Amino acid sequence: MSLIVRYRDLKPVEMFSGVTRRTLAYGGKIMITEFRWGEGSKVPIHSHPNEQASYISKGKLEIMIGGRKSFLQKGDSYLVPPNIKHSQFALKKTITIDTFSPPREDYKEK
Repeated sequence: MSLIVRYRDLKPVEMFSGVTRRTLAYGGKIMITEFRWGEGSKVPIHSHPNEQASYISKGKLEIMIGGRKSFLQKGDSYLVPPNIKHSQFALKKTITIDTFSPPREDYKEK
């Protein structure tokens, strides 16, 4: 855990084809990340015990949360409760800022 995180020092992690993540900052109870999505890239349906709140800072996503499909664009946000199945599909090049509580252990710096 660092109190100051410099974006220039972060290496992107490829999560899925066309989807990269940078873990920005985290503490004991919250984590903030950036995801960059190439047009047509996707994160398949999954769930995790972390609550997730996401903000779309650029682009357009099709999301599925608990079986309900929505189309979101720049300025929109969404919440995924713990253990709810969800997926995302980038309709355009997209950037999202995602927060997780508690922090995802698998996203922490190693």
